[in-house]
Amino acid sequence: MGGGEIARYLGTFGTERARRAAIISGVPPYLLKTPETPHGVPQEVFDQIEAALATDRFAYFTEWNKSFFNLDETLGSRISQETVTDAWHTAVGASPAGTLASVATWHTDFRADLARVDIPVLVMHGTADRILPIEACGPRTHELVRGSEYVAIEGASHGLCWTHADEVNAELLRFFK
Repeated sequence: MGGGEIARYLGTFGTERARRAAIISGVPPYLLKTPETPHGVPQEVFDQIEAALATDRFAYFTEWNKSFFNLDETLGSRISQETVTDAWHTAVGASPAGTLASVATWHTDFRADLARVDIPVLVMHGTADRILPIEACGPRTHELVRGSEYVAIEGASHGLCWTHADEVNAELLRFFK
Protein backbone atom coordinates (compact mmCIF):
# COMPACT_ATOMS: atom_id res chain seq x y z
CA MET A 1 0.00 0.00 0.00
CA GLY A 2 3.06 2.24 0.17
CA GLY A 3 3.10 2.72 -3.61
CA GLY A 4 -0.38 4.17 -3.41
CA GLU A 5 0.71 6.49 -0.63
CA ILE A 6 3.61 7.75 -2.73
CA ALA A 7 1.38 8.28 -5.77
CA ARG A 8 -1.32 10.05 -3.76
CA TYR A 9 1.15 12.26 -1.87
CA LEU A 10 2.99 13.37 -5.00
CA GLY A 11 -0.27 13.80 -6.93
CA THR A 12 -1.84 15.86 -4.15
CA PHE A 13 1.05 17.90 -2.75
CA GLY A 14 3.40 18.02 -5.73
CA THR A 15 7.08 17.31 -5.96
CA GLU A 16 8.60 20.54 -4.69
CA ARG A 17 10.00 18.76 -1.62
CA ALA A 18 10.99 15.53 -3.37
CA ARG A 19 13.74 14.82 -5.88
CA ARG A 20 13.13 11.13 -6.61
CA ALA A 21 10.79 8.36 -5.55
CA ALA A 22 10.47 4.60 -5.80
CA ILE A 23 7.35 2.49 -6.06
CA ILE A 24 8.10 -1.15 -5.27
CA SER A 25 5.44 -3.82 -5.83
CA GLY A 26 2.96 -0.96 -5.92
CA VAL A 27 -0.80 -1.16 -6.26
CA PRO A 28 -1.02 1.81 -8.66
CA PRO A 29 -2.30 2.74 -11.10
CA TYR A 30 -5.72 1.05 -10.70
CA LEU A 31 -6.08 -2.54 -9.59
CA LEU A 32 -9.80 -3.12 -10.18
CA LYS A 33 -10.65 -4.95 -13.40
CA THR A 34 -12.86 -2.85 -15.66
CA PRO A 35 -13.25 -2.59 -19.43
CA GLU A 36 -10.65 0.18 -19.24
CA THR A 37 -8.29 -1.92 -17.07
CA PRO A 38 -8.59 -5.48 -18.40
CA HIS A 39 -5.51 -6.76 -16.56
CA GLY A 40 -6.94 -5.76 -13.19
CA VAL A 41 -8.37 -7.92 -10.43
CA PRO A 42 -12.12 -8.72 -10.49
CA GLN A 43 -14.28 -7.28 -7.70
CA GLU A 44 -15.14 -10.84 -6.64
CA VAL A 45 -11.55 -11.36 -5.49
CA PHE A 46 -11.78 -8.36 -3.16
CA ASP A 47 -15.12 -9.66 -1.88
CA GLN A 48 -13.55 -13.07 -1.16
CA ILE A 49 -10.66 -11.44 0.70
CA GLU A 50 -13.07 -9.44 2.86
CA ALA A 51 -15.10 -12.58 3.61
CA ALA A 52 -11.96 -14.54 4.54
CA LEU A 53 -10.76 -11.75 6.83
CA ALA A 54 -14.16 -11.55 8.52
CA THR A 55 -14.36 -15.33 8.95
CA ASP A 56 -10.86 -16.20 10.20
CA ARG A 57 -8.23 -13.52 9.76
CA PHE A 58 -5.53 -15.68 11.38
CA ALA A 59 -5.97 -18.42 8.77
CA TYR A 60 -6.25 -15.79 6.03
CA PHE A 61 -2.85 -14.32 6.90
CA THR A 62 -1.26 -17.76 6.92
CA GLU A 63 -2.46 -18.23 3.34
CA TRP A 64 -1.62 -14.63 2.44
CA ASN A 65 2.01 -15.11 3.41
CA LYS A 66 2.27 -18.15 1.14
CA SER A 67 1.44 -15.96 -1.85
CA PHE A 68 3.11 -12.79 -0.55
CA PHE A 69 6.51 -14.50 -0.39
CA ASN A 70 5.88 -17.38 -2.88
CA LEU A 71 6.82 -19.72 -0.07
CA ASP A 72 6.60 -22.83 -2.24
CA GLU A 73 9.67 -21.48 -4.05
CA THR A 74 11.45 -19.30 -1.49
CA LEU A 75 11.03 -20.77 2.00
CA GLY A 76 14.38 -21.93 3.29
CA SER A 77 16.35 -20.45 0.41
CA ARG A 78 15.34 -16.78 0.18
CA ILE A 79 13.32 -16.37 3.37
CA SER A 80 13.30 -18.09 6.75
CA GLN A 81 10.30 -19.48 8.59
CA GLU A 82 11.11 -17.02 11.38
CA THR A 83 10.69 -14.08 9.02
CA VAL A 84 7.39 -15.48 7.78
CA THR A 85 6.24 -15.95 11.38
CA ASP A 86 7.18 -12.35 12.16
CA ALA A 87 5.22 -11.13 9.12
CA TRP A 88 2.22 -13.15 10.33
CA HIS A 89 2.47 -11.63 13.83
CA THR A 90 2.66 -8.15 12.35
CA ALA A 91 -0.42 -8.76 10.19
CA VAL A 92 -2.57 -10.24 12.96
CA GLY A 93 -1.43 -7.50 15.33
CA ALA A 94 -3.04 -4.88 13.12
CA SER A 95 -6.53 -3.64 13.84
CA PRO A 96 -9.12 -6.18 12.68
CA ALA A 97 -11.47 -3.37 11.61
CA GLY A 98 -8.65 -1.52 9.86
CA THR A 99 -7.45 -4.65 8.12
CA LEU A 100 -10.91 -5.34 6.77
CA ALA A 101 -11.43 -1.71 5.74
CA SER A 102 -8.10 -1.64 3.92
CA VAL A 103 -9.26 -4.11 1.26
CA ALA A 104 -11.39 -1.50 -0.50
CA THR A 105 -8.40 0.83 -0.70
CA TRP A 106 -6.57 -1.66 -2.92
CA HIS A 107 -8.64 -0.53 -5.84
CA THR A 108 -8.19 3.19 -5.37
CA ASP A 109 -7.66 4.92 -8.71
CA PHE A 110 -4.21 6.55 -8.74
CA ARG A 111 -4.06 7.31 -12.48
CA ALA A 112 -4.59 11.06 -12.12
CA ASP A 113 -2.02 11.24 -9.31
CA LEU A 114 0.61 9.44 -11.39
CA ALA A 115 0.04 11.76 -14.33
CA ARG A 116 0.99 14.74 -12.11
CA VAL A 117 4.36 13.31 -11.03
CA ASP A 118 7.25 15.21 -12.59
CA ILE A 119 10.31 13.78 -10.83
CA PRO A 120 12.28 10.62 -11.62
CA VAL A 121 10.49 7.56 -10.26
CA LEU A 122 11.85 4.03 -10.09
CA VAL A 123 9.02 1.54 -10.57
CA MET A 124 10.02 -1.97 -9.51
CA HIS A 125 7.90 -5.10 -9.58
CA GLY A 126 8.53 -8.82 -9.27
CA THR A 127 7.72 -10.95 -12.30
CA ALA A 128 6.26 -13.66 -10.04
CA ASP A 129 4.12 -11.37 -7.85
CA ARG A 130 1.05 -13.39 -6.78
CA ILE A 131 -0.56 -10.55 -4.84
CA LEU A 132 -0.56 -7.72 -7.40
CA PRO A 133 -0.47 -8.92 -11.00
CA ILE A 134 2.53 -7.40 -12.70
CA GLU A 135 0.59 -6.75 -15.89
CA ALA A 136 -1.90 -4.59 -13.93
CA CYS A 137 0.61 -2.63 -11.87
CA GLY A 138 4.33 -2.12 -12.57
CA PRO A 139 4.35 -1.52 -16.34
CA ARG A 140 1.08 0.45 -16.17
CA THR A 141 2.51 2.75 -13.47
CA HIS A 142 5.63 3.24 -15.58
CA GLU A 143 3.48 4.23 -18.58
CA LEU A 144 1.69 6.91 -16.55
CA VAL A 145 4.72 8.53 -14.88
CA ARG A 146 6.62 10.62 -17.40
CA GLY A 147 10.31 9.80 -17.36
CA SER A 148 9.98 6.93 -14.93
CA GLU A 149 12.28 3.94 -15.00
CA TYR A 150 10.87 0.43 -14.85
CA VAL A 151 12.72 -2.57 -13.45
CA ALA A 152 11.20 -6.05 -13.36
CA ILE A 153 12.91 -8.35 -10.86
CA GLU A 154 12.91 -11.79 -12.45
CA GLY A 155 11.18 -14.46 -10.37
CA ALA A 156 10.48 -12.09 -7.48
CA SER A 157 7.42 -12.32 -5.25
CA HIS A 158 5.34 -9.45 -3.92
CA GLY A 159 7.59 -9.53 -0.87
CA LEU A 160 10.66 -8.96 -3.02
CA CYS A 161 12.25 -6.67 -0.45
CA TRP A 162 12.79 -9.88 1.54
CA THR A 163 13.03 -12.56 -1.11
CA HIS A 164 15.19 -10.57 -3.53
CA ALA A 165 16.74 -8.01 -1.21
CA ASP A 166 20.13 -7.91 -2.95
CA GLU A 167 18.59 -7.13 -6.33
CA VAL A 168 16.17 -4.56 -4.89
CA ASN A 169 18.89 -2.83 -2.86
CA ALA A 170 21.25 -2.70 -5.85
CA GLU A 171 18.56 -1.02 -7.95
CA LEU A 172 17.69 1.44 -5.20
CA LEU A 173 21.34 2.37 -4.61
CA ARG A 174 21.89 2.85 -8.33
CA PHE A 175 18.75 4.96 -8.77
CA PHE A 176 19.21 7.18 -5.71
CA LYS A 177 22.98 7.63 -6.15
